[in-house]
Amino acid sequence: MGRYAAAFEAHEVDGEVLPCLTMDDLRDMGIGAVGARRKLYCAIQRLPPPPPPPPPPRR
Repeated sequence: MGRYAAAFEAHEVDGEVLPCLTMDDLRDMGIGAVGARRKLYCAIQRLPPPPPPPPPPRR
């Protein structure tokens, strides 16, 4: 699946955007093979949620 790293980089997919990707998004990014798209989507769905942002500094 590492062969798709360039597609994620080219489309500016980061840790914030990654959990929001849909099957259509993956197809639009050029991941045309259904099997690869499904594997990536399922792996993304299994990722733990990102940690909450730190609280703002106290003044």
